[in-house]
Amino acid sequence: MNIKSIFKPLVLSLAVASAAIPAAQAANPDKFIPVQGIVTGAQETVAFKGMARVNSRLAADPDFNLPQLVFTLDLSQVPGFGASSNAQYVIGGPAIIQRRLAPSHRVEITFPFQRVNAGVASTQTGVASFTLDVNQDTGDIAQATANVSSPTY
Repeated sequence: MNIKSIFKPLVLSLAVASAAIPAAQAANPDKFIPVQGIVTGAQETVAFKGMARVNSRLAADPDFNLPQLVFTLDLSQVPGFGASSNAQYVIGGPAIIQRRLAPSHRVEITFPFQRVNAGVASTQTGVASFTLDVNQDTGDIAQATANVSSPTY
């Protein structure tokens, strides 16, 4: 038995499996939306302003036929600057949120941020609120707004 005959069924099965994935499950293009706001923290007040990267995709539910939306919300390109120190603050990586398919969603995420080159001791917490209008046929974000604020716990 040669090597080609061993791998041929595997290659064919992978080709069939990838062709069976519906196009609606593919990720839609990223959207960049303006976001700004102020977080008042114990260490100092920080003003954020920049562009959030948001994405959505449809996720099929073959068992119950209730499609879901998977949102990726990335604030890592939204810098903050301290009011008293003018030091730069950065927000960590993206949040991934799943919701039932609906035309509009209000999503709030709590995020950590820290002063550049100051380490974990400078970590504070903020809240980002997103309003996301979605095309229900494609899962694409049609319109989005966002802001940043202090947590209220």
